[in-house]
Amino acid sequence: ITDMVVVDKYFSVRQGVMNSQDSEDLDNGIGLVTGDDYERFRLLMNLRTLTKRTRWYGRYQQTLELTRLLCMGAATGASLFGHPEYVVVALAIAGGLSAFATLLGGQQRVAMLISTISELHRIRIWWYSLSTVERRLLHHWERLVRDTEGVLLTLACEHIGGVVTPVTVAVNGQDCDSTTWVDSSTVT
Repeated sequence: ITDMVVVDKYFSVRQGVMNSQDSEDLDNGIGLVTGDDYERFRLLMNLRTLTKRTRWYGRYQQTLELTRLLCMGAATGASLFGHPEYVVVALAIAGGLSAFATLLGGQQRVAMLISTISELHRIRIWWYSLSTVERRLLHHWERLVRDTEGVLLTLACEHIGGVVTPVTVAVNGQDCDSTTWVDSSTVT
C-alpha cells in the first residue's frame, strides 16, 4: 500500500480486460503486469508491427526493382528501334531508382527486420515452452524482458546506426556501441 494508490493484489489483466476472479493471475501480489501480459502486450505487439513493416518494405523494394527493370527494358527497346534520346532518359530514370533504393537501404532493412522477427519468435517459443509454474519465477520474467528489450534495442541501434544523433540509446547497461551486457544482478 502506498500513500497515493492502494494496490489490489487480486487485480489482473487478461487480454485487455480487468478480471478480479482469476486466481491464475495472482502471481506474487505485487506486480500488476505478469510475464504473460508482457509477452502479449510488448513482445507480440512488436512482432506483429515488425511483420507488417517487413511486408511493406519488401513490397516497396520489389516495386522499385520492377520499375528499374522496366526502365532498363524500355532503354533496350528504344535502342533497338533507333530512339537514342529515350535510351538516355530511361537509363537516367533507372539510375535514379537504383540510387534511391540504395539510399533507402530496403534490402538491408528487410534483412534486419527478418532477423529481429526470428529472434522475437525464438523468445516467444522459449516462453511458451515453460510450464505455468516456471513462468511465475522471477528470473524467467527477467530473462523474457531482458531478451525482448535486447532484441528491440539492437534493432533500434541498427536503424539509427547511420544517423548522427546526440542521443545515446541505453537500456539495461547496453548502448548502441557496446556488444556486452551488464548483468543487473551483479551490479552493486
